[in-house]
Amino acid sequence: MGEWCSGKLLGCLRRQWWSRSLIVLVMSGALPLLAQPTCDEDVRLTTADPMPADWFGRCLAIEDGTIAVGAATNFGGPLAGFVSVFVLDPSSEAWVELAVLTADDGSAGDLFASTSLSLSGNLLVVGAPADDDHGTDSGSVYVFHRDDGGTPDEPLDDAWLQVDKVTAPDAEARDRFGIGVSLENDVLAVGAYRDDLPGVGADAGSVHVFRHDGTSWVPEAQLTASDAVAGDNFGRFVSLSEGGLLIGAPRSDVAGPSSGLAYVFVDDGFGWMEEARLLPEGLAANARFGESVALHRDVAVVGAPTSLPVPGKAHVFERDAGGAWVEQAVLSSPEEDPGDSFGRYALAVEGDTIVVGAWTASTLPGAPGAGAAYVFTRSDDGWGTATGVISPDPDTFDSFGYAVAVEGSTVVVGDWQDDHAGSRSGAAYLFDCVSTADSDGDTVLDVDDNCPFVPNVGQEDGDGDGVGDACDPCPLDPEDDRDDDMACDSDDNCPDTPNADQSDVDSDGVGDACDPCPFDYVDDYDGDGFCDTFDNCPLWYNPGQEDMDGDGVGDICVACSGWHVADDDEDFVCNVVDNCPDDANADQADSDGDGVGDACEP
Repeated sequence: MGEWCSGKLLGCLRRQWWSRSLIVLVMSGALPLLAQPTCDEDVRLTTADPMPADWFGRCLAIEDGTIAVGAATNFGGPLAGFVSVFVLDPSSEAWVELAVLTADDGSAGDLFASTSLSLSGNLLVVGAPADDDHGTDSGSVYVFHRDDGGTPDEPLDDAWLQVDKVTAPDAEARDRFGIGVSLENDVLAVGAYRDDLPGVGADAGSVHVFRHDGTSWVPEAQLTASDAVAGDNFGRFVSLSEGGLLIGAPRSDVAGPSSGLAYVFVDDGFGWMEEARLLPEGLAANARFGESVALHRDVAVVGAPTSLPVPGKAHVFERDAGGAWVEQAVLSSPEEDPGDSFGRYALAVEGDTIVVGAWTASTLPGAPGAGAAYVFTRSDDGWGTATGVISPDPDTFDSFGYAVAVEGSTVVVGDWQDDHAGSRSGAAYLFDCVSTADSDGDTVLDVDDNCPFVPNVGQEDGDGDGVGDACDPCPLDPEDDRDDDMACDSDDNCPDTPNADQSDVDSDGVGDACDPCPFDYVDDYDGDGFCDTFDNCPLWYNPGQEDMDGDGVGDICVACSGWHVADDDEDFVCNVVDNCPDDANADQADSDGDGVGDACEP
């Protein structure tokens, strides 16, 4: 029973652990083992010059072939912290440390790169919540930019430079601005969980939202809870995704002391508004719900590391078709050990994958508190059972799983107390986690299936959009339905304007919603900008609609009346009044006013 699992799946834990998990699965009727991913350890990341007490791996981020790893360096000791940036070398497919970033004005105890960092595009933001620019522990955020030198396909040539430093507009001592950061495109959210709100009290907390205007980060909003109470710690953790912002308030007393609460805010185009409070069923005192949060599109995951009766949970909420957030799953570790720290600080979600850190878990004999991380994947039946991963060389109190990140099949796990280069030098580990689920039973794994929930062995994809014909509502349209009106582009009479009823009064094939002349089959015969129905001379170009006698018939119609009137240049201006009868010039431009149009002026 003390043998090791081969490879690094389920997470190279004791075979005893695997067996016990298997019994639970069978007895509970949970998902079959095929719903679990397999995770193979890929590589260990360390800085090029590791030192004892670097605390490398305290926070992590991954995006588009770039990984950022924070190192606290003595957690407030004589050094101020740094971030290592790794890129994937396209030629060798190896991860290379490209840059080591520090704050240009950093000082000991700032907690730079100790609690938070976030990547988006060519930007990296790093929190320094104990920076003292505006008083002790007022906090700040540093912004770094990647210059690809005009060669985006050659990441080894990139250069990272600090370009900005952001502080709260109302910065005060002890705010801890920067304790949590999240960046998406030109929007930056920063938590200040000890902000003292007027009329509310100390440590109620707030979140500042900034938007980059092309030159600088401009404050856009300061968000607070609608039911804010002193001591809530609103803003301890933040996560942005596609116009949504998930915020944890782990000390809220909504269901008892420190039961916790989470909030969803959205940018509706007019400003940021509180959309929902996430409150799981059965929440009790001291659960610390909100002590970690992760948001991806319509999936929100919130950690409750000290919940009871099951110690350590991650609650999964999904936004339904009506816009309401509904709890869909409650995740926990198979061990359910109250000392695991499952869901404390470390959560990540992307698509159908959730990663939860349990950085004090004792998964191996002789290595108490070595830590673990658990990977869950979603299939048609919901969120499956956990695949656990541990350090390839675990040791007592390593804190493996203190920070986690995920992109695609790549899972990154921080292990800041790893001792490979001296006590607490730290490391980060990469795992390749591939789901083995086949929800539709067509022998094509979900991860590779272009219709994971509809059987399609042949994987036919007529329009080449990556969605199989068997489940593609518009199998002939690569863009499917651009205006989201449930009419495929190939059949939509207004493909860029929503018109679910496809109304077309004049039957000209152009829907009323986008038809400039919905009552005219020909629309604007003479091209003068007036629909034929309203044009006082529909056969002759007259953008001014001149009508001297006010009889409703345009003057040009009078001048050009009669069956014999010619229009030799076919510009919809008859020869009788055309200042260039042999050269098309519908606008009749005549710059010098000599009666001869510019188009034929010698």
